[in-house]
Amino acid sequence: MTVEDSAAPIPEYDRNVLLGDHEMSAVNHSRGCGLWLVYWTVDLAGGTIDHTADDSGNTVTLSLPQASEPEA
Repeated sequence: MTVEDSAAPIPEYDRNVLLGDHEMSAVNHSRGCGLWLVYWTVDLAGGTIDHTADDSGNTVTLSLPQASEPEA
């Protein structure tokens, strides 16, 4: 899934939270819970997050593994 916007680039601190490049704690996570929630959901599902930003906005791509059929 890819989400694009035309906003200013995600600040570096928040980008590090989104990409898991920053240790999160009860007092140190990000300015809101949205990016934190996206990171933990994707991480726990075994997926990846990619972020790019340029003059036209941000692009965030979430990649999740495909669910498999349970064994009989």
